[in-house]
Amino acid sequence: LTFHSARYDHLALRRLATQYVLAILSNVETKTLQASAKFFGAPFIALITAEGLKSYKPAPLHWEEALKRLHMPRESVLHVAGSLFHDILPAQALGFETVWINRRGEPVPEGLDPSRVFPDLIAFANELLGAEAVV
Repeated sequence: LTFHSARYDHLALRRLATQYVLAILSNVETKTLQASAKFFGAPFIALITAEGLKSYKPAPLHWEEALKRLHMPRESVLHVAGSLFHDILPAQALGFETVWINRRGEPVPEGLDPSRVFPDLIAFANELLGAEAVV
């Protein structure tokens, strides 16, 4: 899973972590991601950064490393992200299931399943775990 910080993401992530394994794939520096993960307060199995890999998404190395660290088959991984260019399109090209967090309300591109698009992580968590309030 990849996430961009938003006002209530930490609450949704904590809730998702009760049922799912979480990881972050990011183009930021390792220290920055570690600080964000600490703020989120959810357990992450892996924090994968461009700095650590010497590679930036949309290159495939982030996803390859995630599979190694998660010890899961690709079919068991759902990639959740806010960037079509850096995350959703390359993850789909690599055979991952995806969910787009469309924070800006952009039009859904042709070929992207609109049932896999959510306005924020809270709506996504509610869809997966039931509609109880996260905030």
